[in-house]
Amino acid sequence: MRIRKTVLILCPTFLTPNFTTHLKKQYKLNNKLLNKLLKQNLLMLTFSLFFCLINWIWFSSGGIKSFSSHFLIIIGVLLVFNLPSLILFVNYYKENKYTNFEIVKKTNSIKINQNGIIKTYMLNDCKKSTYHLAYNYKNTIDNRARDSMFFSDFGYWDLQFKNGDRYYLTNLLNDFVHQAPIIRKTKYRFRLFPYIKKMNSKEGVILKSTLRKY
Repeated sequence: MRIRKTVLILCPTFLTPNFTTHLKKQYKLNNKLLNKLLKQNLLMLTFSLFFCLINWIWFSSGGIKSFSSHFLIIIGVLLVFNLPSLILFVNYYKENKYTNFEIVKKTNSIKINQNGIIKTYMLNDCKKSTYHLAYNYKNTIDNRARDSMFFSDFGYWDLQFKNGDRYYLTNLLNDFVHQAPIIRKTKYRFRLFPYIKKMNSKEGVILKSTLRKY
């Protein structure tokens, strides 16, 4: 019992049983996004361990202590690479903690459930629709060679209606921001770090070609 309590104290909030239980009951995660992030980490960890092992066998004379040092460096590098993803995950989770939505194609409407309050809007009543994506997706416009990062698949939808209601729907809820836009007049903002900015008034651009995928 003592050990379990100690582990819970040392673990961040998002790793505790209460958090994971909440995810299962209240928050339908976009598994495609998280699975890709996990695969990227496993791939990087595998290659890093391989080169670490080769270096330890051929060039190191420090024994197991030397290998442990290399391993800790690898873990540190992975943590640094994943820090932006973790920040975005927490940011998106807080915004959509009690939110889900559904597009009803038959009636051309969207049903949004936020904090237990369900509202239905006609898509024609949308005042402003903007997809916020990572900066590498701007390659679609200028055809440059920006590389993707661990957090590049994070994105969200800034959706405003004529009655003043506004929502920030992230792709932790559903894998939609990299598909054809739900609303035709949707604009795009390409940002270095797609953190939710509620006071950001900059206009996006309308894509004239299909969004490039990674």
